Amino acid sequence: MRFDVLRPGHAIMGLSLRRPASLVAVLGFFAGGLVVTWLVLPWILPRGLL
Repeated sequence: MRFDVLRPGHAIMGLSLRRPASLVAVLGFFAGGLVVTWLVLPWILPRGLL
């Protein structure tokens, strides 16, 4: 089993092994979630739903 490749869902394992790629991936997913929540959803959903 290779641990040098971050697969979806294995961020916790990568972080526990102190892999820099895992930290970058987790930060990227978190930032992407913030962008979608604060910028994309208000833009595509009608005002009444928010």
